[in-house]
Amino acid sequence: MGKKLVPRRNRFLFSLIVTTLVIITLLFPTTTTMAISVNIENLEGKSITQGETSEFCINIIIETDEMVPIGKVRVTVEGPTSFQYEFSVAGGERPYLRLETPQSIIDTTVYDYGHYYGYGFFYGYGYGDFPGHGYYPTGYGYGFYGPQRLRWKATLISTENLPTGQYNARAEVQSNGVWWGGTPTQVTFSIQPPYVPPPPPPPDTEPPTVSNLQPQPESTVTTTTPTIMANYTDNKAVDMETVRLYLNETDITPDAKVTSTGVSYTPIQPLTNRTTYTVKASVADTSGNQATEEWNFTILVLLPPPPPKPAEFKVSNLTITPSEVNASEPVQITVKVSNVGEETGSYDLTLWVNGLVEAFETVTLDGGRSVVLTFTVTKEELGTYMVEVDGLTGTFPVKELPPAPAEFQLSDLTISPAEVQEGETVAVSVKVTNIGEQASGYNVTLWVNNTVEDFQTVTLDGGESTTVSFSLTKDAGEYSVEVDGLNGPFNVTTPPPPPPPPRFLWEYVIAAIIIIIIVLALILWWWRRRSKY
Repeated sequence: MGKKLVPRRNRFLFSLIVTTLVIITLLFPTTTTMAISVNIENLEGKSITQGETSEFCINIIIETDEMVPIGKVRVTVEGPTSFQYEFSVAGGERPYLRLETPQSIIDTTVYDYGHYYGYGFFYGYGYGDFPGHGYYPTGYGYGFYGPQRLRWKATLISTENLPTGQYNARAEVQSNGVWWGGTPTQVTFSIQPPYVPPPPPPPDTEPPTVSNLQPQPESTVTTTTPTIMANYTDNKAVDMETVRLYLNETDITPDAKVTSTGVSYTPIQPLTNRTTYTVKASVADTSGNQATEEWNFTILVLLPPPPPKPAEFKVSNLTITPSEVNASEPVQITVKVSNVGEETGSYDLTLWVNGLVEAFETVTLDGGRSVVLTFTVTKEELGTYMVEVDGLTGTFPVKELPPAPAEFQLSDLTISPAEVQEGETVAVSVKVTNIGEQASGYNVTLWVNNTVEDFQTVTLDGGESTTVSFSLTKDAGEYSVEVDGLNGPFNVTTPPPPPPPPRFLWEYVIAAIIIIIIVLALILWWWRRRSKY
């Protein structure tokens, strides 16, 4: 048997169906949603000294398994000096920034620029000499598959020309005309001035200071065995080997007590009465600066003095402060007590109020000394009180306590919501309480970023509270609110751009017309064939 031939009519129908499917595929290609995230690594919080370079990384994470073209990388730095650089994917160098060629990281494996995988030349995605998908030896692209991470090594250079201060940096990448990254990638770093060592200290030319000379210069002492001494200090250190003490040109240092702060000597044998002596003390510091002090004293031993006068006390100067008080307020009652004798003694003082003992105190004083003694008294009952201390008298009245003046206290600062978009309203409220007892008014002032934004006046009775509210509408930015020492922040963000208007899908209309024409052609052809038979 010979081969069975396919009728020409069937072959034509098959070709027509295949052509229709190809047209539909071209008019309705499948799309995927790109998932790209950008971040800056190893720059947040860095403190960079002027003249130093600082390395960090810009990462792009492809989160799906599609091929996504990358056109440009843009880095923006804002601060005392601001700059923005755009780089090709292969990197480059600008006045303050060097961007090296990227690496592709797939499943923890790192591929350099130009390798089979990653951002190289082997497979392309619309970035080569020809448009569209496919294999082009000179095309740029990610390779066949994601997910993967692209990493650019970036270096801040020429930092000696950057002013000191705080900077903000952010990164963006361009894919299919859309920039990814921006504000969410922002990090903060600072430029610091170079360290300048302090100058060396000046040479030590100041000698030690000799003080506390005993016996005092030109004094008269009443003992034949006086202690002879001198203290010394230095801004660095005293060389104790250089300490010398002379009495009438006789070196008495071997019998003296020498310390790091002074030298002292007490004669073993009594010195001669009614004689003037010359003392010389010298010392040097560890830098060789020497100091010398020389002084005289006289010994004069007199007959024993008469016995001291026994202690005798006198009380004076009764004072009542304040002269009148409110109930429950303290009153201070003071008297001056003096020992007019020469010996030390004790004296008992009693405070009487309205004929009753209110307080009792014992005072001990040396001869010729005085002290001011204070009693504190608090009375609740109203009236006039009689005070008596050692025969001295006085009075003080106790009056009814007036109401406390108005005093305002602010609390419970509320900012709602803490983050809004431009055009939206932020509500600020605060609780105001009059903790005094008298009614009064109070101005509640709202400050925003250290500028008076609004104020309200409230009038409250004693102990009364109320809530004061403000409404704010601000442009995009960060704001600090302050109301009478209470602080709080809120942020205003820029709303996302509105979606583009829907476009008329002409390709669907064209496809429908083509399909209708093809179907009508098939029906007409079939009808003519049928008519012939």
